Amino acid sequence: MTLEDALLQVQANITILSCGPHLQDVGDLDAILFGLLNLIKIYRKLTNTTFVWKTQNPAHFECDKYTAPTVGTTGYPIPPNLDKYRWNALPDYDNYIHSNLSEARYGFKILDMSPLYYRADAHVGGGDCLHFCMPGPVDLFSILLLQMLYNEEI
Repeated sequence: MTLEDALLQVQANITILSCGPHLQDVGDLDAILFGLLNLIKIYRKLTNTTFVWKTQNPAHFECDKYTAPTVGTTGYPIPPNLDKYRWNALPDYDNYIHSNLSEARYGFKILDMSPLYYRADAHVGGGDCLHFCMPGPVDLFSILLLQMLYNEEI
């Protein structure tokens, strides 16, 4: 099912979009957004949905060594010779989203996950730093979403 089919079939009041870290650079993100914006422009004429963009959940180098929030540092940038997954690009994606999808420009609300950059300890259980499976600090998403709903931001 395409995104267009899903939007038309579900007709949700709120649609949350995001793009994972599997991109080469900000240019890939720009290409994805360019295609989405045309679709969203058409969809907005048919329905009254609110579009929200969730920024990136960050990864952290050697996250299994952290047992508490980092203080004064996000752990970025990762030394280039150790950044084999291009994690250094994640803050760039977030900055791009803030600059280009703002409510004033394209009508998106932004659910900002940047506090997790300070939570290398959020990767409970070790393993893959980008796929969170256990409860803990990463529950920030639901807390922020609930706060946006409560404050009638969305």
